[in-house]
Amino acid sequence: MCQFKSAIVTKKGIIWEIGNNNHSILLENSGLKDDGVRNNFVRVEMLPRDNIFNHKKSNWYLHVDQDNIPTWFDEKEISERMWKQVMKEVFKEQFVIDKNDITKENVNGLWIKNSKNIIVKNCQTVEVFDNSTVEVFDNSTVEVFDNSTVKVFDNSTVKAFDNSTVKAFDNSTVEVSGNSQILLPYSHNVKIIKVSGNALVKDVPNKKIIVANKDFKKIIFKRS
Repeated sequence: MCQFKSAIVTKKGIIWEIGNNNHSILLENSGLKDDGVRNNFVRVEMLPRDNIFNHKKSNWYLHVDQDNIPTWFDEKEISERMWKQVMKEVFKEQFVIDKNDITKENVNGLWIKNSKNIIVKNCQTVEVFDNSTVEVFDNSTVEVFDNSTVKVFDNSTVKAFDNSTVKAFDNSTVEVSGNSQILLPYSHNVKIIKVSGNALVKDVPNKKIIVANKDFKKIIFKRS
């Protein structure tokens, strides 16, 4: 199973792409053939220990994602090269940790942690943690955790967990659970696909709680 961060190692170098963790696609894009006979590449992944994402080298380890390993493959050497050649670029493009006032656009796979005033545009598979504040635009898909606050615009989709707050606008789609809240201040056509646990949906201008402690699906909130 392909995992973050996937790459293909050959004698000539490391093949990888920002936002792509699929070994089969990497092989196809590079023109390599997986015929089960030739030992001309190795599938590898850099994985976080305990699934905790951060910039510390000690938190990451190399995983070889195949049984048949050629004699030319040096795991220790490749681990170091993956760190220097791949992960540092990945951190720059896909990780926003302890930073403020940044805009990220057109990124597939973005992790935001303990950061403020982050703007996300047309990004897929975005996860937000640790009291971060984010504004989401342009068909982005985001999951929100840990008391974070997100404003959602322009057909974006958000799932909120763990006391998070979502402010929804402009044809957004939202799912909340735990103790999270959806705030509908000036919303148009917000689709609330599920509310569970102790989550709340609030109509802010009219000071009304629309839904509390109730499971439901596929409700569209419209403001004229």
